[in-house]
Amino acid sequence: MKNILKKIADVLIGPYEIYAIFRSGQTDELPPGVREVTAAEILASPYETVRAISHYDAPDALFFGAFENELLASACCVWHGATYTRLRGFIDLPADAAKLVQINTAEEMQGKHLARKLIKGATFLLKRKGFKHVYARVWRGHIGSEKAFKYAGWQKAYTILKGTIWRSPFRISF
Repeated sequence: MKNILKKIADVLIGPYEIYAIFRSGQTDELPPGVREVTAAEILASPYETVRAISHYDAPDALFFGAFENELLASACCVWHGATYTRLRGFIDLPADAAKLVQINTAEEMQGKHLARKLIKGATFLLKRKGFKHVYARVWRGHIGSEKAFKYAGWQKAYTILKGTIWRSPFRISF
């Protein structure tokens, strides 16, 4: 049934994308092994997947990392303010909010719930910096990412459907 609905959508609206927008919840503790990191620390990680987060470096970018056996095994980048608006601007971001734009975990470290731990820790540290909410965009149906954000206390805020009908772009939030 799901495949039939997808084929109908492909015919009616052409290529489309569906995203779940998650918003941070309350977090009252910093998990062990999570802290703010620098771009230099990310580049020094022994894991290529983690080093790839350095591509998101920009003015006002904030980086956070989760360590396993003293190695930076998972990292994320957060943008806010003018940097987010200029470089991405996919959602309307309030002035007191930030957007987690990418999170990567070393392949060798997957299955240890480091992303969950990192999301929770980054949220805690961002709230300490004065951000009221943190947002993230997740491809609809990316179950691993959805679980990681839910485990960290985040909730789905809304869904965005983006596509083109007869060469006219559209975007719907619901």
